Amino acid sequence: MGKSIKVLIVEDSEDDAAMLIRALQRGGYDPSYEIVETPEAMADALNRQEWDLVISDYSMPCFSGLDALKLLQEKDPDLSFILISGQIGEDLAVEAMKAGAHDFILKGNPARLIPAVERELRDTQARRKNRQNEQALQESRERYRLIVEAAKAGIWQVDEESRTTFVNQEMAKMLGCTIDEMMGQTLYSFMDEEWSKLAEANIQRRSQGFRGQVEYKYQRKDGTDLWAIVSSSPFFRDDGSYAGAIGMHVDITERKRSEDELALGALLLDSANDSIVLQDFEGRFHYVNEVACRFYGYTREEMMQKTVFELNTPESAESWQLRINELKTKGRFMFELINPRKDGSRFPIEVNARVVDIGGKQLVLSVARDITERKRVEERLKYLSFHDSMTGIYNRSYFDEEVRRLDVERQLPISIIMGDLNGLKLVNDTFGHQAGDSLLATAAAILQGSCRSEDILCRWGGDEFAIFLPKTGRKTAKKICDRIRSACEKASVGPVLLSFALGTATKENKEQGIELVLKEAEDIMYRDKLLDSRSTRFSTVTYFQRSLAERSAETLEHGKRIQDIVARIGDRLGLSGRKKEELDILAALHDIGQIAIPVDILVKPCYLTESEWELIRRHPEIGERIALSVPDLNNVAETILSHHEHWNGMGYPQGLKGEQIPLLSRILAIADAYDTMTNGRPYKKAISHREAVKEIEKCAGTQFDPQLVALFVEIFTS
Repeated sequence: MGKSIKVLIVEDSEDDAAMLIRALQRGGYDPSYEIVETPEAMADALNRQEWDLVISDYSMPCFSGLDALKLLQEKDPDLSFILISGQIGEDLAVEAMKAGAHDFILKGNPARLIPAVERELRDTQARRKNRQNEQALQESRERYRLIVEAAKAGIWQVDEESRTTFVNQEMAKMLGCTIDEMMGQTLYSFMDEEWSKLAEANIQRRSQGFRGQVEYKYQRKDGTDLWAIVSSSPFFRDDGSYAGAIGMHVDITERKRSEDELALGALLLDSANDSIVLQDFEGRFHYVNEVACRFYGYTREEMMQKTVFELNTPESAESWQLRINELKTKGRFMFELINPRKDGSRFPIEVNARVVDIGGKQLVLSVARDITERKRVEERLKYLSFHDSMTGIYNRSYFDEEVRRLDVERQLPISIIMGDLNGLKLVNDTFGHQAGDSLLATAAAILQGSCRSEDILCRWGGDEFAIFLPKTGRKTAKKICDRIRSACEKASVGPVLLSFALGTATKENKEQGIELVLKEAEDIMYRDKLLDSRSTRFSTVTYFQRSLAERSAETLEHGKRIQDIVARIGDRLGLSGRKKEELDILAALHDIGQIAIPVDILVKPCYLTESEWELIRRHPEIGERIALSVPDLNNVAETILSHHEHWNGMGYPQGLKGEQIPLLSRILAIADAYDTMTNGRPYKKAISHREAVKEIEKCAGTQFDPQLVALFVEIFTS
């Protein structure tokens, strides 16, 4: 059996029509045909069914081949049309081909019919395929146009020279221009010089394939500022060269003007992170963008084969169905739901959906954005509103709120403990605020560990803490204070002994005002701090000395030897008792700043590098800060700072010269140098007493006060 073919034959001669049918059969075809010879009959045949081919005689009594061709072009322009004629001139054949005939065959040469038929069947199929593709492309363009115009973001496309090639109405509206006014203008013509340079740098990165979001400031047509978050993507030619970029703009001008909105600005996602989908009321997708595919974790092909209900959890699918039902009546809706990915993970999204009409069919246009960060920050802000960020315990705002809530008769007796952390300023000044923060965190942990689950602990402010104890009498409150002190004895932060000044007060009847109880606890705490301050400060300094000795065992002995030397010099100078006491403290504490120097440098057995010497040279300044932190040592702070100054001004850290250097520092400098030379250092061997004295004499007038050198030599060579 031959190949099936449906042929419409326009012919007034039955013999000629029979000849055509036989030729088709000889060519391997099994034709299904109809013969017509009038325009009406041809039009009726074309309307009744689809044909594979039309073969028409050129000349007939009531109809012509050219008229048949014209009728076919009106009905089905993709269908092939072959003219047959007994004899015709070359001019008429050319005219027929120009009119749209696909081939022209003489009845006397039927051998050309089959090749022409085969060729035209292929061409007909190709033409119909092309027309279908063109129609699909047109529909795609229409969908894209509607999505772009419906988007709340401004869309702006530029070429490789940053000239505008496309903007949507929203973008033009943002800048106060018309689309025509923007076309052909560069991006930079809407910016000042500073922002033009920034934009140029960003576009250079885009040309290298970078994708991301930036914040731009534009100038509107009326001269006012337009702030926008811009998320853009580059596009490239087939040869890989940069062709331009397209960006989505979200107007954040009002957000910039509002302090509250500014605080949330970093949390709001622009439309570059938005999923855009077009779906029908049954949930079938008609369009999904790349972001939507990333949201769900599917390829575009996979998503187009599913419905929105299949992509979601049963709970989310039910939520979608409810929203779609509301959209049918309201036309627009915004809601939040938990979005699942293909891999099983979930994240929250905000969906802005509206009903749009495309090609006479109502569809749902949904713009969704990931609000994970916003939700996380909201939770974080909620947490921070009631917690101290440094220690993690409650803050004063929460404490005050809970005190008001729990200040009721059924909670009596109510006790309050106020605590002041000792030594925080000393730690901050000596070791820096990072060490102070560590001290605060440790202190909070001790307090929390000493409290019961029902107690409310807060950081009152600075170095002060408060504890609210419901249904707690004085005796129990004092036991908690004892637990705190005991825990402090077992804890330390670096060289600092951790301790609190504590005060407690109890409300035993409802007539007592809770504010007065708080004040009573605070007053007792301050009295405790005042009584304990002197011993706390001296124990801290003592601990510094012990800690320094542990780091370098020679340091403590070095201080004792220097105390003996400076005492003899002080006696010969006739210093007052107060000055001798200061000189003795200076000899003991002059190197206390080394507590902040790494141990491996202090005990290094070879010469120090320049960077290590820089660290060593800082110890006078560190020592001064420690002394200034202890009121009883304030009077030796300056002499500690100056004990490495030289008589000729070449010392450190201030470069003081001559008698600008405090007398006690000049005395200590000689004693310190002598002891160092005669006892050695890890990196230098000791020398004899005679050699050390000669070296000090040699440095008189340069490193040392010459008069004090003469006195030293007189004392220690006699």
